Amino acid sequence: MKPGLKRLKFLVFCFIGLTCAAQNDHFSFTFDNCTFEDISSRIPGLTPGGNPSCVCGLGVKSISLNGANEFLKFSDQINPFFDQDFTFDFYFKIEDQIGESDIMSLRKGCTNLDSLWALRYIHSSNEILFEIGSNVSNYYSVKKAISSDKCWHRFTLVKFGLTYLVYLDNELVSNILARENIVMSRNARLSVGDSPCNIVNGVNRFKGLIDEMTMYNRLYLI
Repeated sequence: MKPGLKRLKFLVFCFIGLTCAAQNDHFSFTFDNCTFEDISSRIPGLTPGGNPSCVCGLGVKSISLNGANEFLKFSDQINPFFDQDFTFDFYFKIEDQIGESDIMSLRKGCTNLDSLWALRYIHSSNEILFEIGSNVSNYYSVKKAISSDKCWHRFTLVKFGLTYLVYLDNELVSNILARENIVMSRNARLSVGDSPCNIVNGVNRFKGLIDEMTMYNRLYLI
């Protein structure tokens, strides 16, 4: 994918009377300088597990994870950001791996559906599985086949009020209207490839590349 394509503009969502002009980011990790620091210096840097590699990416550089002992963890300072309106956006490139792979997740445990969101890749069906919820009666999941013609994929999650919009490769996958606000656990950390389900259910760590992880504090024209 050419670097310019990742800046492709698409209208995420606007309600009548809402101005979508001003856009501010909570954080942005581009990895272009091969560090794990937020380029806006607003939150602490990522904590790497193992020894992730810095390799060629969408624009300049990206982070490569081996699917065995490598992962990335965010600071828990970002957890409250998911309670309010936001746009969370990142790119990933999957390498061959049998079974289910944990791409990214924010959850305390794997045996309940309390205060979580998670994104997995299912090798057998070539699908992603997205889950989000605050309890059993406020839990939602969606699957979507990914294109084998693309090397890189883009995942975008948008929250406006109780509406959660799930995009894959710039296409709307699901429009979720939650029963109540989904407040993320304060006792978990958003991670790439380090879900607690990796231990409980034998889900693989993510094997592949991660790039351009950005979170905005509002709906965003990406």
